[in-house]
Amino acid sequence: MTAPIELAGKRTIYDVRGMDCAECARSVATAVERLPGVATAQVNFGAGTLTVEAEASSRTDLTPRVLHAVEVAGYRAATRGGAVARPKESVLSNRRAQLAIAAVGLWIAGAIVSVVLDLPAWAVVPYALAVIAGGYTFGRAALMAVRVRRIDMNVLMAVAIVGAMLLGDWAEAAAAAALFAIGNLAQSLTFDRTRSALSSLSTLTPSEALRLVDGREERTPVDLLMPGERVRVRPGERFPLDGVIAEGATTVDESLITGESLPSDKRLGSQVYAGALNGSGSVVVEVTHTAATSTISQIVDLVETARGGRGHAEQTIDRFAALYTPAVVGLAVLLALAGGVVTGDWRDWATRGLVLLVIACPCALIISTPVAIVSAVGVAAKRGFLVKGGAALETIASVRSVVFDKTGTLTRGRPVVTKVMTPDGAESELLRDAAAVEALSEHPLGLAVLDHAARSGVSIPAATDFRSIPGRGAMAVIEQRTVWIGSPAWFDELGISYAGEELGRTVQSETILLVASGFPESPVYRGAIALADQLRPESPAVVETLRRLAIAPIAMMTGDNRATAQSVARRCGIDTVYAELLPGDKSRLVAELREQTGGVAMVGDGVNDGPALGSATVGFAMGLTGSDLAVETADVAILRNDLFAIPGAIELSRKTVGIIRQNIGISLSIKAIALVLTLLGVVSLWMAVAFDLGTSLLVTANALRLTRWQLPGSGHQHAPVAQSATGVATGVPTADA
Repeated sequence: MTAPIELAGKRTIYDVRGMDCAECARSVATAVERLPGVATAQVNFGAGTLTVEAEASSRTDLTPRVLHAVEVAGYRAATRGGAVARPKESVLSNRRAQLAIAAVGLWIAGAIVSVVLDLPAWAVVPYALAVIAGGYTFGRAALMAVRVRRIDMNVLMAVAIVGAMLLGDWAEAAAAAALFAIGNLAQSLTFDRTRSALSSLSTLTPSEALRLVDGREERTPVDLLMPGERVRVRPGERFPLDGVIAEGATTVDESLITGESLPSDKRLGSQVYAGALNGSGSVVVEVTHTAATSTISQIVDLVETARGGRGHAEQTIDRFAALYTPAVVGLAVLLALAGGVVTGDWRDWATRGLVLLVIACPCALIISTPVAIVSAVGVAAKRGFLVKGGAALETIASVRSVVFDKTGTLTRGRPVVTKVMTPDGAESELLRDAAAVEALSEHPLGLAVLDHAARSGVSIPAATDFRSIPGRGAMAVIEQRTVWIGSPAWFDELGISYAGEELGRTVQSETILLVASGFPESPVYRGAIALADQLRPESPAVVETLRRLAIAPIAMMTGDNRATAQSVARRCGIDTVYAELLPGDKSRLVAELREQTGGVAMVGDGVNDGPALGSATVGFAMGLTGSDLAVETADVAILRNDLFAIPGAIELSRKTVGIIRQNIGISLSIKAIALVLTLLGVVSLWMAVAFDLGTSLLVTANALRLTRWQLPGSGHQHAPVAQSATGVATGVPTADA
């Protein structure tokens, strides 16, 4: 067993197995919270975790007492990362499974002795043993619930079975115990499998790494590595932690994190993620995050936290159940007493009262919502976006309009060259000189020019005497000639004439860099380079998918100029454009749209999108490229930068809310039918257990349909690639795309 995870020095996280009911989870929390030295104990039913915070004055290790308390309550626990987190046992080696199978076998044996051999008195022995085997787990849980003054499903079932035995209905008691044990086992295994589906991500990061110390390589546990240290990653190995390439070059399969199926080229300074698979190169990585803060760890932790998030429907049902369960107990007692007084058949009406306890058990109703939330949040994370809890998941279904930020959201946020224009057709020479100047620059536009020249196969000469004029451009000496590259406004200041009107007609909504060369006293205009932000290939298809979901209006907000904004909106199929906005303007407009439509989603990635994300009904943040503020403010983090997560989240939310309503309807309908049959004396105790467990398994199976949900547009095709004026593919969709 590994050491417990300590958070803020006093908090410890445990994995708990066997919980199949939200009421059971609360009983566990109450039992642990009553231990000496424990300040708080919170059970995340969806994630299957227990978080214990010790009192400030506590100086002892609480773990042994916590594990014992959970064991006494009828469940199994281990510190995070221990055996419970990822069990290797088979179903048959599971103690609950062994007891459940034994209970069924003993019940069948009792039936054979009683019916086939006609020895009902002797059948009491196997029946009693069946009750002990089947009731061992939930019997202990019932005792713990009583000790903490809670009436839950286990208490109701235990009372019913004990009552049946007191009335002499041993066959009924044995059948009920066996069926209940089998049903609980099935639910427990289902929930454990659902909870552990994403925890397998953490197994994809190695437990040890080759740390470089004074030129030597030494194997070190990943948990001990700190930011700034260097590790070597050999070909075919997975990266142990997030970091940057400090030495070497390689290709990396990052599909686990980014969803991109093609390997990425990595060179000096490139970002790499824990769990990504190294290709053919041996590289040295400088660690930037610890094991606890790596991208994969944060994804797993956020998903588990989100799975425990309680939606509006779940909170309503819990409040209802808090009043409903005691009322049912009172009704069962009243039914038994009233029926006995009126008819004189006390035994029959006592049995009906016990049956009512089982029939009215609210377990199916209580799990109808969390099982759907657990399934939906888990499948969302697998499909590349993280919904932060049940409340957010339910709220997304109310979205009626969507607002996109432009840069970094609908576009990639990286400028690329779209055209190279010269009066004399010498595009290669112009690109050659411009790239030579920009090779000494770090401006994003300059890097785009340099990248385009490299992909065009242009030989770039060396430049000297480089000078950068912020906000204007740059200049340098190349082969004894001075070359200027910069904005039209700078050329106006320098007095360099160029065909401005012609350029305006040729290039619309794009950034223009002008190029001139010659002696300082007599610069001559050579041509222009047009650049534009690269549109995400899926953007138009995403907008069309939103329209099919009846989302309207679909708008775009940006601080960029109107011409550029309208060009991007036109290519995406967006009708409503708000341009030249400040962050406060975005927030105000989102709030107004929210009032008009009743539910608006804002999609952004930058610091300036934070206020608008907070003003929206639901905020979506581009998780990997977005700012920390945007990710923290948003309700949904798009982990793989795929915009199809937006219509996907809306579709998934609507499906989830629909399934929650179906589950509530199923639970109440079956309970109502069974209740009527109980009052008529048609339902026996074992039939009541079958009704209750059957309903629970039915709502669970209905919710698990969500795990098969697929992201819309998952097979979408990229937009056509445009050609630049030089004939080199730029990766920017044409205006008609």
